[in-house]
Amino acid sequence: EVPHLIAVAATTKQDRWATFSTYGAWCSLAAPGETVVTTGINNQYIYARGTSFATPLVAATVALMLGAGAPRDPALLKRRLAATAADVEAPGVDPRTGAGRIDAGRAVVDQLVL
Repeated sequence: EVPHLIAVAATTKQDRWATFSTYGAWCSLAAPGETVVTTGINNQYIYARGTSFATPLVAATVALMLGAGAPRDPALLKRRLAATAADVEAPGVDPRTGAGRIDAGRAVVDQLVL
């Protein structure tokens, strides 16, 4: 595992690991990657799926944390994301969802009280 790298898996709308998502011991955490609303052709909203849609949700959560005053330490941000994630697969850290599915609200609020 690389301390400054956040490897993101995707979860389903049932809050489980998405079978199209990659997995392995390197997985840091997961984010919703199924039925994600995005824009398509002609600026119409569509539903999409994939880790390509899960990863920006993690990046957005980090941006919210930084906006609320979190230190700009990548390893600390990664640890806080993991500590506040919802455990959605096997108990504890697992190779499919890592520390669990991100919880943006907890990540931002918890860092304010730490």
